Amino acid sequence: MTFVAAVLAAYLASTMLPSTYQVKTSLLLLPPLASELNAAAPATTLTVGAYQELAVSTSILQSVLNSTDMSSGMDVWDLRKHLSVSVTQLSASGTTGSQIILKAALAGSDPELLVRLAQAWTAAFSDTFRELFQDRTTQSYEYISQNAAYTQQELDDAMAARTDLLLQHPLDTLRSDLSALQEQYQKDKSALEALRIELGANQAYISAMQEELALQNEGKVLERSLAPDTLAVLLQSGLSVRDYQDLLKLRVEEEVLNSTHTSLVTNIAYAKAANMKTQQRIAALAVAVEEERQAIIATQTEITETQAALDSLDNKIQLLNDANSMLASKLHEAKIALVEAPNPIRVIDAPLAQKAAIAPNKKMNIAVAGILSLMVGVLLAFFYDYIARMQTDGKGPRRGVGKAEQDSTSDAQGGHPSVHRDDNGKSQQVR
Repeated sequence: MTFVAAVLAAYLASTMLPSTYQVKTSLLLLPPLASELNAAAPATTLTVGAYQELAVSTSILQSVLNSTDMSSGMDVWDLRKHLSVSVTQLSASGTTGSQIILKAALAGSDPELLVRLAQAWTAAFSDTFRELFQDRTTQSYEYISQNAAYTQQELDDAMAARTDLLLQHPLDTLRSDLSALQEQYQKDKSALEALRIELGANQAYISAMQEELALQNEGKVLERSLAPDTLAVLLQSGLSVRDYQDLLKLRVEEEVLNSTHTSLVTNIAYAKAANMKTQQRIAALAVAVEEERQAIIATQTEITETQAALDSLDNKIQLLNDANSMLASKLHEAKIALVEAPNPIRVIDAPLAQKAAIAPNKKMNIAVAGILSLMVGVLLAFFYDYIARMQTDGKGPRRGVGKAEQDSTSDAQGGHPSVHRDDNGKSQQVR
């Protein structure tokens, strides 16, 4: 009974309720090319929630109502209740940009009106935001073009700076000059050390000669007698013996210059003159060595700074070359995209009303009602059986009277057969 009643009620309710139809449509939104570069440009992709808010914005819904003859008096809020929009983001591998699919569904009792509303919503959304997304694509192209030109200019400037750097500071020439300077520096430094050693030796030699000169006198007194030949000539000339003896005792003193003293003075003067020349050579060579050392330091510093600047320019040129190649490829893709995809909003599912209503679903309602009624009927049957058993078990012997006494009383009063109950509760007549 519950099953039949529930099925009939579900059928009548499904027949009497108004039918609800649904119309679906889908839009494809192409992403701007700037998002593929992952650049912080004005043309960046919106979030999923932003697209959904744009789809159900008041301006879009009001445009839909204005373009549709709404005799039923539906307002923006009523339309928003009947309209549901979902956003699906399709990401491509290897890129940061993604395509957006907007799926709109309108539910109501008039399928023709729903189709017109869906068509009006598609047109309103495309007309309102086509210019926005088209501008975003144009900005992407302009952004790539500007970046490509700027990168190319930076690359040209870096190449020119590298050329000027090598012209002003030729590394090969500088390294050759540095090698020659180092060789000359070592040679002059060795010569300077040799001159200083020579000067020290001359100084020691002069000191020794000066000490020896202090021990020598400038002149010497020589004492001598007459020569034998002279005496022989005098004897032959008639000199007396006495005079001859006197002449033998005669001594002549003669003062002469000390040759050792003179030699020492001459050698000391010569050594001092030589030391002065050596000192002059040492001074000149020391200046030359210091200048060569400063030149070596300056040349080495110039080589180091030039190499560092050249390495920096080479790294910058490498990065600019990579960026220029990538931007050139993206610029080519942007040109193709502007030609092939001028409209970033595409209708992929045109609004179309379903033949069958989505609500009420008679078969589903009857099936659910039947299953629930069967469950309720089974529960009621068990409950009714439980109540019946309780009532049957309540009709037993009176309280306070034994079974044997009742049987004897019955036999005494008329000989009627007595009734006994076995262990299973069944009645048996015993005469």
